[in-house]
Amino acid sequence: MAAVSQNGAPISAQVTNINSTNYVLFDVVPNGGDVVLTKTAPPPALSNPAFDLTPEFNFQLNGLAGLSYVIYSSSNLLDWLPLQTNTLSGASTNLTFPAPDAAQFYRARWLP
Repeated sequence: MAAVSQNGAPISAQVTNINSTNYVLFDVVPNGGDVVLTKTAPPPALSNPAFDLTPEFNFQLNGLAGLSYVIYSSSNLLDWLPLQTNTLSGASTNLTFPAPDAAQFYRARWLP
């Protein structure tokens, strides 16, 4: 996915695939200023949280295949530590971490 802007204003863009290669098509004003193409991705989602008997904590990371995401953990929602980086081979993957002793929060972020 991509976003296009000219002089800071967004421009409509269309991603098209030709012969297994993605291209971004857009119209800009000639000599109208700088054109910036930015790679974007929809936000990842964490779902299906569960504890098992080992004890481990499991959840599913949902995103776009081929993109990398970092999983972070926090005990207070202020200080976040990276736990691991994952490159999705499909639209989701299941993750397992040791069960925390106290309240623990998790989030995922796209790694451009």
